[in-house]
Amino acid sequence: MVPLALAAALLGGYLFYRQVVAPLQELGRATVLALQPEGTFRLDPAAPGCREIRQVRAGAFQLFRQLGSLVRERTARLEEALQQSAERQQQLAATEREARSNEARFTEVFRTTSSGLLLTDGTGRVLLANPAAEQILRSGQQQAVGRDLIDLLVDGGFASDRPALSRFLAAADPEAVFRLERRGDGGEFFGELQLHAFAMGEVRGQLAQITDITQRETMLQAEFRAQRMESIG
Repeated sequence: MVPLALAAALLGGYLFYRQVVAPLQELGRATVLALQPEGTFRLDPAAPGCREIRQVRAGAFQLFRQLGSLVRERTARLEEALQQSAERQQQLAATEREARSNEARFTEVFRTTSSGLLLTDGTGRVLLANPAAEQILRSGQQQAVGRDLIDLLVDGGFASDRPALSRFLAAADPEAVFRLERRGDGGEFFGELQLHAFAMGEVRGQLAQITDITQRETMLQAEFRAQRMESIG
């Protein structure tokens, strides 16, 4: 009885190996080979699970191609984004350099020009006055800064018609000219007031320009008196 039982066990083990273990081994070997590049192996059409293996291989190759395409696309987008970022950084640096240059030029012109310049905010209050304006207004910068431009000109005796000056400033016409006159102990002064829109960075306002025409006006008045005297004589 013992030899017969042993023989039965051996036969059962052999059949289990042939029907279960061997097909699994072959399927595993073929699956590994399926993931290798084309042309490196030959798959036996009669092998167990051949069709399934071919489907796995085709799906794997398709997945690899999709992954490769996705990686290439994302890489291209990243390179494009980096390029755009570098260009924006260059543009910002150029804009900053230009802004600093413009500010330096404005500061130099504002300080050295012979015309009186008063920078005002949106409410008409003086933010900055150049040396020429200080000399014309006969007031230090601390007295001019913070004051209303209308009050500064009317109180200084340069304009007597406050409503007309208010209308002129409200119109903000860069082509318009408002005549200024001042007579007093310091002598006569004649000037022309013009307004220009101003913007630098976050500062928005108006640039009031006072041009001293006293010499021209004095010459015209002298010429007019001379002609009048000639006509009388």
